[in-house]
Amino acid sequence: MRLMKRLRVMALAAFTMALMACSPELNWRQTTAPGDGLMAMFPCRPEQRSRPVMLVGQRVQIDMSACAVNGVWYALSWTDVAQPSGVPLALQEIKSQALSNIDAVSAVDVSPAAVSGMTPQPQAVQVVASGRLPDGAAVQLTAMFFAKGLRVYQVSMLGSQLAPEASEFFFTELRFAP
Repeated sequence: MRLMKRLRVMALAAFTMALMACSPELNWRQTTAPGDGLMAMFPCRPEQRSRPVMLVGQRVQIDMSACAVNGVWYALSWTDVAQPSGVPLALQEIKSQALSNIDAVSAVDVSPAAVSGMTPQPQAVQVVASGRLPDGAAVQLTAMFFAKGLRVYQVSMLGSQLAPEASEFFFTELRFAP
């Protein structure tokens, strides 16, 4: 009897989360990064941007797909590094830059990144942090840093308040095309 009740409660909770993740403001759609085919679900139509940055002592091009809904930015960015030995350092640098951009006091939570098909790296992590933008506005950041081969990725959500259901959906739906 208790097992049935627990199963019903769990099913109701899962159904409620699914409804919240699929709210009318969040029009989820799949986007695929060029190259090795990382697939991500965005709650809005992402725009494509590129810019040069210094990473691992080299000038590289960072490509990004990003959009905003209800004051929350969703972004997927990637770049290629020249040597396999540069991947761990690149992952460390992009994580440090992301935390520095919000003047993060500390990462609230750091856990291993888990994306089906990624190249295992000790530096592949997911972080949750709070901080401030240059204008002083308080923000929350959830970001994942990982690699596949020589390509490094940052997937992030940034906003004054992040909905746990949307965050969970955004990050758990990441996967590489078979």
